[in-house]
Amino acid sequence: MARASVAYFALLVAGCASFQNTPAQDRVGVAYAVCRQLPGASGATIDRVEPNGRWWWTARTDSLVAANVINPCMQRELSKTG
Repeated sequence: MARASVAYFALLVAGCASFQNTPAQDRVGVAYAVCRQLPGASGATIDRVEPNGRWWWTARTDSLVAANVINPCMQRELSKTG
């Protein structure tokens, strides 16, 4: 399941094969790969990452605890790569 989620995210971020990710999008992808492994974060999915690195996520209704896990983790990881 986790492997499928990472593959899905990679396809989501990659978009069309003729376009490359920006460095900001790559940083979000790396941060998400780290944060996705935390307990409670599995209910969160990144839906979209803009070229400037702004990202949107959703959580399953049965996993709203993911907000308390994914947001602080993403902020922490993104501040490392800044």
